[in-house]
Amino acid sequence: MCVLYFQLTRHGKRGPHTEYTYPKCPYPSDDAKAWPYGVAQLTKKGRIQMYQLGAKIRSLYNGFLNESYYQEDIRASSTLVDRTLMSAAEFLAGLFPPKGFQVWDKDLLWQPLPIFPNYLDHTLGVPRLSPISPCPLFHDFQNQSLTRFDQENGSKMRDMLRRIQRYTGLDDVTTESTHQQIITVFETLSCMEDEGLPLPSWAKSVYPEPLSNLVARLLAANTIGSPVTIRLLQGQLFQEVVSLMEAKINGSLTPNRRMYYYSGHDYTLLGVQGILGLNSSDARIIKPGSALVLELHQNNQTRNFYFQALYIDGSTNDLEPVDFKISGCDHPCDFNLLKKITEKYYDIKDYSKECHSKSSKRS
Repeated sequence: MCVLYFQLTRHGKRGPHTEYTYPKCPYPSDDAKAWPYGVAQLTKKGRIQMYQLGAKIRSLYNGFLNESYYQEDIRASSTLVDRTLMSAAEFLAGLFPPKGFQVWDKDLLWQPLPIFPNYLDHTLGVPRLSPISPCPLFHDFQNQSLTRFDQENGSKMRDMLRRIQRYTGLDDVTTESTHQQIITVFETLSCMEDEGLPLPSWAKSVYPEPLSNLVARLLAANTIGSPVTIRLLQGQLFQEVVSLMEAKINGSLTPNRRMYYYSGHDYTLLGVQGILGLNSSDARIIKPGSALVLELHQNNQTRNFYFQALYIDGSTNDLEPVDFKISGCDHPCDFNLLKKITEKYYDIKDYSKECHSKSSKRS
């Protein structure tokens, strides 16, 4: 997935902070004909989606953003994962097709654009990849959230998995394996559907529902089930967004860029939505090619600054953005009120120290 951040000028023109989700498929598969790029890689359709998303953003912000690429106007960054780096490259190709002096090959309307590393997105710390957690406090609260989720949904998930076990080839269903298995089934079926492949007949009994709803709530429990997990997941990324907007307002942003773009993951999007007030019980599956756009505006009459969030559903044909409601803030949302509402998530002084603090201090 990708995150994009556009800033607005003092004259009220548009410029956003956006997050996108990369399309990745499949989960387990060794079928090189169906998935020639391999497991968890950007598919051909995914590449097209990211290019089209870049072209859509171009159509929305053309005029605000120069048609030609200048490094003073935009900075693109990505988590250090191959598919997010490739998503960023596809998106930028759609956003900045070369024109005029930037055309270096008339038969290849593409230009190389820099993508910088993003170390503020902590999505890769969500799963426990080793016995030593990179952020123990995050996992303490994540475990509490998952325990609550299991109390409400565990038996339902296990019953569903047992009913389809003979078709999936998955191991015996246990409490410990339920989460991974249900995500495996969902991602396999959703990737097949996204790629236009026929679904097996047995899938109709579980997909899209109730499987999609269960997985949406499971992913939310993994990430935004508590204020602490929201803070430690994307608090630092949002802290940078707020700082950039503040610098834009006071005239200290150097270079005075119009747009910041971040290529990340579905958990990136969930985390920022959580900061803006999304309740985990209301979370939905983030479709490939989706985006969250955060904009800074100024009222030309009052001279006050305000904040707006827009959401682009990657599964729609027109990719038209719709308003994303910010909890506790009217539309449009006063920028100072936004900071007051969200400060508890991003007032991070020492991320590593906080990660290794005791749970009791943060509960």
